[in-house]
Amino acid sequence: MQLNEPGAVCLAVYRPDPSLLLGQLESIAAQTLSHWTCIIGIDGPDPAAVRQISDVVGQDPRFVVHEFPERLGFYRNFERILAEVDPAAGWVALADQDDYWYPSKLETMVPALETHALVAAQARIVDLRSGDGAASREVNTDRIMHGLGPLIIDNCITGSLSVMRTSLLQVALPFPEPTDAAYHDHWLALCADVEGGITILPDVVQDYQQHSANVIGEEAGKSVTTRLAQLRGASGSGLARQLDYLSHHRFGWRSRMCRTVLQRASVPQAKLRTVEAFAARSVSAELAKIVLRAVVAQHSPPARSLAVLAGSIWAGRTRKTRK
Repeated sequence: MQLNEPGAVCLAVYRPDPSLLLGQLESIAAQTLSHWTCIIGIDGPDPAAVRQISDVVGQDPRFVVHEFPERLGFYRNFERILAEVDPAAGWVALADQDDYWYPSKLETMVPALETHALVAAQARIVDLRSGDGAASREVNTDRIMHGLGPLIIDNCITGSLSVMRTSLLQVALPFPEPTDAAYHDHWLALCADVEGGITILPDVVQDYQQHSANVIGEEAGKSVTTRLAQLRGASGSGLARQLDYLSHHRFGWRSRMCRTVLQRASVPQAKLRTVEAFAARSVSAELAKIVLRAVVAQHSPPARSLAVLAGSIWAGRTRKTRK
């Protein structure tokens, strides 16, 4: 893709930390690739954020602000921001309100869209929870694409580290109905992988700033005990309730994504069996093989993989019981 082709940056905002939002806005404005429109979507009324954005970007016509009247949450907010993208734009980059882009981020990433539908890169993890505003350790992300099956099980694509072809939105919009496990970047990554593929660059292109208000944050290092505690918090106590939750939310989200993409895209033959395995409403031998192969190869976390598999098995049992 040519560097002079216009693009769009979609920035989601909700009750931002003023200092972090300032840094992000300034870093976007300073990009060496500068032919873009930045669509800022404020998730619900926030006059203070509107004033701050106006103060920072001034008369820069590249920034367009939408203060939406209703708060929808990050999933639906990104959906409606993406719906504002001009179809004539060649590419779309997603942005979070609290990161910091290095000046050549877009210039580094956009050319890879010549051969792939979505390009991702790496970030320096900056832990702000110490309160001193500095990185507590020098750690970079190590995103790796292991294939479609592991991607569906455990998304390796972070939205704020991604740039995609605008044509992808013809498949991605509207987003599927969410469950508790729904994330916009997971859905966009699935669409991209079947619509032209994904590449992940080794380049560190931004600071990925971790703080107490992160919606997700960097999940590295979460133990099985921690994940089980989170499951109990979401589903309640009792094995049946937990399996219901895994079936509807964890496996159910992946199944719903795959059914939707089958309806909207021409999935390549080489990837069709994987998509169909997850699109089924219950476990199959093919699905079990995909999940277990990913675990053995260490391409997806055992706890998350087995949660998806358990959800699919319980979904099948539930369907038989209802019949």
